[in-house]
Amino acid sequence: ITTSVFVLWQRLDQIAVSYLAGLESGGYYGLAVRLVGVPILAASSISFALFPDIQRIGRDAPEKLQPILGALLKAIWRYGIFAAALLLAAVALLVAPLAPKFWPAFKILPCFVPGIWAYWLQSILVNALFGSRKFRPVVRAHLLAFALFVPVLGAGTWLLGMMGAILAFNVFCVGMAL
Repeated sequence: ITTSVFVLWQRLDQIAVSYLAGLESGGYYGLAVRLVGVPILAASSISFALFPDIQRIGRDAPEKLQPILGALLKAIWRYGIFAAALLLAAVALLVAPLAPKFWPAFKILPCFVPGIWAYWLQSILVNALFGSRKFRPVVRAHLLAFALFVPVLGAGTWLLGMMGAILAFNVFCVGMAL
């Protein structure tokens, strides 16, 4: 269920922008989403690397899981926005000289930072829940976030174009972190 939600989330917004805001906007948005994928991949990679340890601690010493998880989340809470913005800016600076005609895609990247930050938080939370064998809350979080995402995507993209899709992206990521 969680994988299906992620696949739909990562594709529906691009389809909505292309259909509701036009193919040109869809192309710019598609490039921006690909660049946003770099910090998303970084978060996923780190959380997957931590997963075996979180699972082991959750199984062998569950009382130690909460302080470790708290420290990780505190670091992301404090420094995640800055780190997400910095990583996204670095990616944009690397790609911008190669594709200068896609400047509109680079201009909207800062709008994705709150969602990336929330994604980083939820990435650690989800793996901690999986490590603690709490599967139902993970599925509920995914379904709730998707239930929020779809109407915001449709209405937001229809009314605001690319910015509505970015709003939906941020709503989904924040919804996952709740």
